[in-house]
Parts: sequence; C-alpha cells; structure tokens
Amino acid sequence: MVKLNRVEWVVVLVTGVVRVAAHVSLEGTRHARHVLVDAYTYWAQATALTAGKNPFQDGFYQPPGYPIVLSYVQRAFGEVLLAPRIIQQLCGLLTVVLVMHVARSVSSQPWAGVVAGLLYGLYGPAVMFELDLLTPAIVGLLVSGVLLLVVKATAVWLGVAAFVAALAASLHPSMLLLAVGLFGVAFVQNVSVRGVLLGIGLGLVPMTGANIDRFGQWQVGSNNAGINFYIGNNDGWRETTFTRAGLRFRKMALEAEPHRRDSFERNQYWSARTWSDIAAAPHRWVGALATKALWSINNVEIPRNEDHRCRTRLGRLEWLGWLPVRYGWVWPLAIVGLCVRFKTHKQWAVLWLSLQLPLVVFIVSDRYRLASWALVCVLAPLGIQSLREWVAAKRWAPVALMAPVALIPFVPIDARTGLDPAWCDHTDANLAVADGATDEAERLYSRAVQANGGDWSARRWLAVSLMKEKRYADAMTHVEVVLDGFPDSFPMLKLAASIEERRGRLDAAAYYMERAYEVPGKRTNTGMQLLRLWDRTGNQTAMQRLMSSDRQLAERWLRSRGR
Repeated sequence: MVKLNRVEWVVVLVTGVVRVAAHVSLEGTRHARHVLVDAYTYWAQATALTAGKNPFQDGFYQPPGYPIVLSYVQRAFGEVLLAPRIIQQLCGLLTVVLVMHVARSVSSQPWAGVVAGLLYGLYGPAVMFELDLLTPAIVGLLVSGVLLLVVKATAVWLGVAAFVAALAASLHPSMLLLAVGLFGVAFVQNVSVRGVLLGIGLGLVPMTGANIDRFGQWQVGSNNAGINFYIGNNDGWRETTFTRAGLRFRKMALEAEPHRRDSFERNQYWSARTWSDIAAAPHRWVGALATKALWSINNVEIPRNEDHRCRTRLGRLEWLGWLPVRYGWVWPLAIVGLCVRFKTHKQWAVLWLSLQLPLVVFIVSDRYRLASWALVCVLAPLGIQSLREWVAAKRWAPVALMAPVALIPFVPIDARTGLDPAWCDHTDANLAVADGATDEAERLYSRAVQANGGDWSARRWLAVSLMKEKRYADAMTHVEVVLDGFPDSFPMLKLAASIEERRGRLDAAAYYMERAYEVPGKRTNTGMQLLRLWDRTGNQTAMQRLMSSDRQLAERWLRSRGR
C-alpha cells in the first residue's frame, strides 16, 4: 500500500492546484474546444467506436488502445472534451503519488519522495500533455506502476510488470521495449525470467489476437512502426524527422503506394526501405543514432505535430512556460545518482536505457521522452544525495568529474528544434477555422506562409479562403506553388479545378480534374465531376474515352442520366 507523509500530501496539493489552474487557463482558449492532428484522429476513432462503427478496417495503423480508452470515456460522460482531460489530470496526480513512493524506496532518504513528486508535478510538458488527447499521461502512470513493481524485486511482481508494459504497447509501441528491458532487470536482480516471459506473452495477446482474428496477420503491434522507423533512420532523416502532418507527410506516405498495399504491406515496405538505406551507408546511420541520442537528452523541447511552446508563449497559458522544472538540469542529477550507485541500482540503469532507446531508434519527441520522465524524477534525488555527501565531506574531485554531465543537455543542437513562429501561426489559424473566424484564419495563414513558404498545408487553406473571397488569381498562385512540389496532390488538384470552374474556365478546370482522377485510388466520384465538366464543354470524345476505360464510372454516369 502506498502511504504518504504530511509533506508529501502538501506536494500532492501543490501539484493538484497547478493542474486545476492549467485546466482553468485552457478553458479560455480555443484549444479547449478543438483538438488537432493526432489528438483529432484519436478522438474521431473513439467517436466511431462509441457509435458502433469500426475505424480500423485496414488494420491498426496506430495503436488502438488509446482510442478504445477514449471510447469508454465517451460512453460514460458523453462526447465532451472535459472528461478525458480531467481523467488524465487525475492520472498525472496518481503518477506523482507513485513517483514519490518509488523515490523513497530507491534512495532511502525521507525527503526523496518530496523532491521527486515536485519534479514530476511541476514539469510543464507533463502538465500540458495531460490536457491533450494524447497518450503520455496514461503511459506515464503505467510506467510509474512498473517502477513500483520493480521495487518489489520478485519473479512474480516482475512478471506482472512485464504484463503491464507489454499490454501498454497497445497505447504506445515503445512500451514493448520497456517490457523486454525487464529481462535485464530480472538478470541483475538474480530472479527467474520465466515470469517476465509469461507476462510479456499474456500482455501481447489482445493486440496479436486482434491482428490474427481481424486481418489474418501474425503481428504483435500496430502498422505505423515502419514509417516511424523510416522517418528517423533514412538518408534524409534530418528532413523527414521534422515533417509534420499535412501535405508534405502525405506526399511521403504516397511513396508506399497505398492503392496497391494494405497497411501491413506498407509497414513492411517502410521497414525494408529503411534497412536498405542503413545497409547502403551504415556509418551515416551510426551518426544519426548518436545525434538522436544527444537530442533525446537535450533541454530543448522537440515536438512532433504539437508544440506546447506555441501555447505558452502568450496568453492565458503563458504562466505554464515559467514552471521551474526543466529537463536539462534534472537529467544530470538522475545520471550522476545512477552512476554513483550503479552497483546497487543496475536495474534502474536497465530500465532507463529501455525507455530512452525508442527515442534513439525511432523519433526524438517530447511526447515520447515523457515515458522516461517518471524514472528520471525517481533517480534525481540520488544525484542530490551524492552531491550533498561530496560537499559535506569537501570531496571536490567527484564534483569536478561529474560537472561536465550537467552541460550535455545544453549542447547546441539543430536550429530547427527551436520555436517556429510560422508553425504557431499555422496552428492558431487551424483553430480559427474550427471556430469559424475565417478573416483571422486568413491573416494567420498568410503570416505563416510569409515566414515559411514551404508550408504547403497553410497554402492550401489560404487558397481556400481566397477562393471564397473570389480572389481566384491569388488563390491559384498558392495552388501552383504546392503542385510544383507535389504534382499528385489530390486535394490541391481538386481545389485547382474548383477555382478554375468558379472563374468560368471550364477547360482548365477539366484539366486539373483529370489529373486528380489519375491519382491512384478510388476515383469514381472524381470521374463523375470530370464527365460533368466535359459534358458542359461538349468534349464528347474525351467522355467516351474515359467511360470506355472505366466501366463502373460509365454505368454510374448512364444511371445518372436515366439510361
């Protein structure tokens, strides 16, 4: 049973007040009403599950665990964003409690729990992700539960820990590496590995069974591991690592020819392509791993599609950016403590490596780094304890020896990891669109494009806004920029056709619509639109040619004409 002393209860109160204040601050922003990118996908999948629909018809592209959890929240509380956010904040508070208990057990110092709890509870990214419909809050809780079980150091409890970690792979695939890491924990703690093996096997049953039953595929995880592996390990990984959701990501995804491959085959395609790149230049891959290892412990936030620095730079959430805890000064304390007490704490070194390894092997991102944050907070008091002992004994040699460790997280890294105001404007514009504030959205998209002309998605939405204002020439300018770099962009070709049709240039509209029809995929609806354009221009020859090559389209066209 987890027990807290009075000071630790004060920590729970303080970190709870911070979360209440963060929630109140969020309620005054558009983020309270809308979710974006991956969070939107998770919420939409949960909504489909709640309605009795199947959002996983082509396989589990992303792990299905989190949408399933959200669907149960929807069934209990309705389709309101308030409920999952409060639940995740409660997960954060429970994580604080578990971290305090584990820290006391690891360091044997009465103050260790207080320090660890404050570090976890006052870490800005942890607080922000609890308010996002993303996995870190639940993953952090599960990791802290695994740490608690490891403290017990028996074969049975390690088996339970392995089961929890393997089951959590349905929330995030990197948790599978944590489960595997428990083999190393069993070895250094000199207990049987049979419990770990059984726990991993049982934990993987739901995901593996679903893949077999639904899709006839023997696979233990989801289907996005391949493309994530590619993003962080190909020859141009520095570019692909920073590819955000939108048209640029779509262009890359189309390289796997989704019209010919299902999600399992695409997963294999990306994995095979990555290993081919690695085999062609293994020295470059080793350099990439070393670079990502440095990034993974850097004090800079490295976002994927979300960038919480955008939310905290101005406005009601700005105060969250001033929370005192920073990754850069906490991580050295954890590593120093671990190094000094390595002989008696080998199991924690194994766990840290297994939690950090996914960032090095796949993609560095704050969202993924938070999985290791609970353990970093548990270990940090060990470093503080060591420093106190050295200073008290006036042993300056170990202090000087360990001082360089404190500098590692502050080594300058790629400038693209810095705050990108253009992306902040893009995100704010998306939220403005969701709120119906079209004039504001246009202004923000324009500013984003001026700062980053390569933001194709911003250009697309800006072109849509300009088209609605009947500024057709300006709209086409943005469309053409995107099509120059992404000629097979289906949404941009359709948009170009709409713009030209509104301008009364039907031949030009038909040209773009024909290009859209030729983009691989199910294009019957697009073919119908193309036939209507040709019918209006009297291009019977082109109509006959198209219908002779597409029987399904021809039958639908004839039915629409009452034939």
